[in-house]
Amino acid sequence: MAVLCANLDALQPPEVWVAVQIAIDTGRRPEDILDLPLDCLQRDKDGAAVLVYDNAKADRLGRRLPIGEAIATVITGQQARVRARFPAIPVGNLKLLPAPRANQDGRKAITIAMLDDRHREWVTRLGPLRTQDGTEVDAARLVPYAYRHTYAQRHADAGVPIDVLAELLDHRNLNVTRCYYRVVGTTTP
Repeated sequence: MAVLCANLDALQPPEVWVAVQIAIDTGRRPEDILDLPLDCLQRDKDGAAVLVYDNAKADRLGRRLPIGEAIATVITGQQARVRARFPAIPVGNLKLLPAPRANQDGRKAITIAMLDDRHREWVTRLGPLRTQDGTEVDAARLVPYAYRHTYAQRHADAGVPIDVLAELLDHRNLNVTRCYYRVVGTTTP
């Protein structure tokens, strides 16, 4: 992850870069990220950033996920690019990640195929990636959906309780959440 994050600036086009940033920072599924409307960023009563998204897989609409200011800044930058590209289109009609072609009204988002293809090209250009112990990572496993698992692993490693992690991942079943991370470094007293 460190190598991928250090090379994010080489990921193009900007819509794919933003999609990957959101995936890394929020753990949302690629299809949920690509479906984000332009106005997906809100603030709670205390002014903290909240991502509003639809969990298409579970048909749970209008989900709210607290997010950090760094990813909120990425989203507001993308919102500005979209508004500059489609100044006459009402905000409610625009996607956060509009397709670059054949999309005169900004209603059509980039596709999963485009996200996957550009991500694969980027990973391939980085060359062989290795874990901290020197093991080469299977590049075929480096797909946008994998960021959902790394999000879960980061939170599990930080000691986030499984019920909270399930809520963050928008899972109803804790057994599903358990499949998203591995318990490592445990010791017996």
